[in-house]
Amino acid sequence: ELASLKARLTTIETGAQIDSNSPVPPGKLLNTTTGNLYGTFRSAIQASASGDRLLVGEGEFRVSSMIDIINKQGLQLIGAGADKTKVISSDMGNVVIDIQHSEAIVLAGMLLPHEEPTTNQCQYGVILLESSRNITIKDNTIRGSGVWGIDSSKTWGTLKVTNNIIEENTQDGIIFRGEHPNLRIFVFSDNTVRKNAGYAFKCDNCSFKEDLVFQGGDNVESGNKKGIFDTSFSQSFQNEVGSSLAY
Repeated sequence: ELASLKARLTTIETGAQIDSNSPVPPGKLLNTTTGNLYGTFRSAIQASASGDRLLVGEGEFRVSSMIDIINKQGLQLIGAGADKTKVISSDMGNVVIDIQHSEAIVLAGMLLPHEEPTTNQCQYGVILLESSRNITIKDNTIRGSGVWGIDSSKTWGTLKVTNNIIEENTQDGIIFRGEHPNLRIFVFSDNTVRKNAGYAFKCDNCSFKEDLVFQGGDNVESGNKKGIFDTSFSQSFQNEVGSSLAY
């Protein structure tokens, strides 16, 4: 019976239905809401509806262009674990995952690097957040050779970054760009930010509400070449985030 199930799964075409309780075949994405199985991130995300949960199977996914999550609500993209689901981009001129004008997005359980450059150095980061609200990034390894691990531009509501390893990026671990007047809560806990060539936290003309609520603890920072904070951050931001870090 198990052999029959495995044989059936290996013949499934993109968009075909399976029992949503079945294990996700390696190299595939399963929409647990519809039971549809997909062979690419693009097809799975484009077909998703509000509130859908996409499970990403074990194995190595090589993508040649960035993964776009645009105008989506409540989408969860969940791998089998950063040691099991590897999403490697060969597009050195773009980020690995771009989240734009979206709300309540969850990225979890994946290793997210660019491939090691041979001739062209990577020009962008790993995860880009653009004008999006209530984003959760958890249980990932966010690794160079991306320029920045997480690149936030006008994130709103709540940004939760928990239990990630953010390492070996060619500039900074996390960069905030521009004004974030509607970011109300920043949750940063149980992360390791290490061995980035710039700062752990970089501010590019960034600003926050005075009543921004910070929640966090049990983070580890080590070996970031320029230090923990770009001095452009407010002292209160440095004090609050810094108190959550172990060295």
